[in-house]
Amino acid sequence: MIVLGHLTEAQRRAYRIADNKLTELGSWDEALLSAELQDLLADDYDLSLVGFSDGELDKLLAFDPDGGGEEEGGAGGSVPPVTIPEPPRNPASRTGDLWILGDHRLLCGDSTSAADVRRLMKGERAVLFATDPPYLVDYDGSNHPTRNKDWSQS
Repeated sequence: MIVLGHLTEAQRRAYRIADNKLTELGSWDEALLSAELQDLLADDYDLSLVGFSDGELDKLLAFDPDGGGEEEGGAGGSVPPVTIPEPPRNPASRTGDLWILGDHRLLCGDSTSAADVRRLMKGERAVLFATDPPYLVDYDGSNHPTRNKDWSQS
């Protein structure tokens, strides 16, 4: 139990929301969780009280961090390493290509170019705008006379 007596009512309410939200963002370190559960089991602690189903407990108690389990990715297994292929010599997309993806549009272009943005948006307003701005931009809070400098050779 966490005592919240030192907080105002508003802070307590905000803390409860944040505490619940943080659990959505987290994940388990299965090796540490398995070791902790095994220690609790050795102390004769009733593991049914920690909130996991019997099946989950079986998998966690059998977890092998070295991947020596019966099936890949299952209890005692490990996730196989991801192999990232080399990029193709001749890319499928080039500057100026406009891809229509169902209701979505993706332009390989320059987000600082009004013509590119007009072509992409086709008169519509964006609900979500994902862009990759130039790198090496110095954000010092002052105005700069050079707009949209080409950093590609930096």
